[in-house]
Amino acid sequence: MDTFRSSDCSTTPDEITATGRILVIGPPRSGTTWVEQVLGVPPLDADAKPLQRLAWQVGVFISALESAVQRNPGWLAVSHEALCADPPGGFKGLCAGLGVPWTGEAAGFLAASDRPGKGLETRRVAAEQPSNWSRQLSAAQVDEAVGVLSAFPDRLFAPASVP
Repeated sequence: MDTFRSSDCSTTPDEITATGRILVIGPPRSGTTWVEQVLGVPPLDADAKPLQRLAWQVGVFISALESAVQRNPGWLAVSHEALCADPPGGFKGLCAGLGVPWTGEAAGFLAASDRPGKGLETRRVAAEQPSNWSRQLSAAQVDEAVGVLSAFPDRLFAPASVP
């Protein structure tokens, strides 16, 4: 790994820069070039709304993770949607891929967690999670987020419909 020097990265939360494998992310500002150079995505306008900023940051995070996975073929990448579709099979497979034993205790915890929850609770009905965002955002908010995410590579953000 490259040596980290504080002078290589921004010391303010309004910049985004990368050095080696270290990434410092904050709200974007005009003139930011790392996102353009590495991800091929233009920086967000300085007057972007909070939801647009959040969508842009999610896009940057997902893009950075996807890039890291492509550079590290030994990494195991699993989608949230796949784990929600079949939690026992998905987590058992994930454990096997990581060399971690799958136990009855883990299976029991997973089954006990697959029930309604709210707020900061860790219980959720797994089958409802992949589309949960569609119940939380209005159609206008979805359009706003999609408008930002459409600047990112298609392979990262497949079109989704609002039920």
